[in-house]
Amino acid sequence: ILLRADSIPFNIEAKKILLVRFDERVGNLIMLTPLIQTLTEKLPNATVDLLCNQRSYTLLSNFDSINQVHLFNKRAIFNKLGPFGILFLLRRSRYDLVVDLSNPTDPSITQAIMVRLSNAKYTIGSNSRGYGKLFNAGVDIDRSHDIHEIDLRMQLLKPLSATLNINYNSNDVPTVMPKLKEIPHPKTVSTLLSFYSDKIDNSPYLLINVGARLPEKRLTAEKWCEIITQLTKTYREQKNITKKQYKILIVWGPGEIELAKSISDKTPNTILAPPTNLNELMALIANASATITCDTGPMHMSVASEVPTCAIFVISSP
Repeated sequence: ILLRADSIPFNIEAKKILLVRFDERVGNLIMLTPLIQTLTEKLPNATVDLLCNQRSYTLLSNFDSINQVHLFNKRAIFNKLGPFGILFLLRRSRYDLVVDLSNPTDPSITQAIMVRLSNAKYTIGSNSRGYGKLFNAGVDIDRSHDIHEIDLRMQLLKPLSATLNINYNSNDVPTVMPKLKEIPHPKTVSTLLSFYSDKIDNSPYLLINVGARLPEKRLTAEKWCEIITQLTKTYREQKNITKKQYKILIVWGPGEIELAKSISDKTPNTILAPPTNLNELMALIANASATITCDTGPMHMSVASEVPTCAIFVISSP
């Protein structure tokens, strides 16, 4: 009750906007980029800042729609990057508008409280779990099964419909494709693979991401070997036509090395990538001729980098 915010219509001129997102999931973060783009395009005189964790910073620090990125570390209680230090920064910054970009169907109470105490003139967030009472505008999210994940998040802009001149209650709003900007230089790729005798050099390559954050979204090693074998066969049949020497690069994430190595050992025509951080993975994806991946973060990175992408959905709907 003490934290309840006044429910009021949006009627201010938002020149300073802050977006708050602490979730580290790469795919969900990338699917928020259309919302960020929409705000900066529709409010060209406003500056849009982002409050996020280190992983999000890696992805979006050079995103040209964002003015400034503030880092947040929940565990650094009394550090300037911790809850108290960041709250002091937010209240001193006097933002006109602060938007809680939690997963709209599974919001974060930490984010909701930080937004509520930000001292902003106006606050917006999802009404899920009753958290909407903490904002000036709590948004009821339409969770219909046929609504795209991007559009699910765009609904957070409903209170700004009149200002942005877009009716977010309509089904006619076109889905904006996510985009990543400022991909690392191609040299990063050759540096990554320079210690391999069978390195890629400047040859075009197909990138295969074999893992996924959720085990139930992954394919088995046997299924990946089957796919790679068929790709190799098809490539050989088309080789005389394409005249290109494609190579297949297998990338993997935390806890997936055994899966990746098992696949690579059974498919001698592939190259197993070394461990990569987020920036290095972005570089490998951005410089690939195409990507094959399950429904996971690298899939969204590939699409946002405008690389031809074959996405395999094991349990979820495309």
